[in-house]
Amino acid sequence: MEFDWREYLRLAERLRQSGEEAALRTALSRTYYWVYHLSRLYAEENSYSERTAPGRGSHEKLWKWCEAQSDLRLKKLGFNGNRMRKLRNNADYNSMPIGGLGDEVSRQLQRARECEKLVRTLRE
Repeated sequence: MEFDWREYLRLAERLRQSGEEAALRTALSRTYYWVYHLSRLYAEENSYSERTAPGRGSHEKLWKWCEAQSDLRLKKLGFNGNRMRKLRNNADYNSMPIGGLGDEVSRQLQRARECEKLVRTLRE
C-alpha cells in the first residue's frame, strides 16, 4: 500500500500542539513535504519532468515550473511552495531561534490548506 503523504499534514497538526521547539520545527518541515508531494504529483500528471525543468534541486525545479505556467493558480502554488520551502530549510538547517515559531507553524499550515485547495481546483 502506498504511503499517504497527507499523514505528514496530520502529524504537523499534532506536533503544533506540543509547543516544543523541536516539534514546531518538525511541523514546519512535514507541512512543507505534504505540499511538495501533492504538488509534484499534480505537476507530473500535467507535463512536468524534473529532468527538463530549470533549477538546481528537485524542489526548486518544481516551484520554478509552477511559477512559469500561465495559470495563476499554478503560479500561486509555486510562490507558496517556494516560500514554504525556505521556512522548511530554515527550520531544518539553521540552529538560530526562529522568531514567532508557533505563529509560523500556523501560517505554514494555512498555506498548506491553500495549496491543497489550489490543486483541487486545478484538477476540476
